[in-house]
Amino acid sequence: RAPDLIKVLARHVQANTAPSDRYSLSLPGMLAHRISPLDADVLNMTVAGDWTASGLDAGCVEAPVISGMLAARRVHEVLPR
Repeated sequence: RAPDLIKVLARHVQANTAPSDRYSLSLPGMLAHRISPLDADVLNMTVAGDWTASGLDAGCVEAPVISGMLAARRVHEVLPR
């Protein structure tokens, strides 16, 4: 099981303790680097959060809600019928 332990230890883990670490800033030029919840580049994966490209790319509570709705839409689209 050593390879599994190596994979676990190699993961990036960070405790966000400073208030500024828990806020996604919308800095000029950075919106192009956000991942869309509708992105299909990785099979069986979607993302959601205030740091994603949800169409409302600002620091507000509505942005992660919209992102979650888009992620749910993506999951629904790929489920077998």
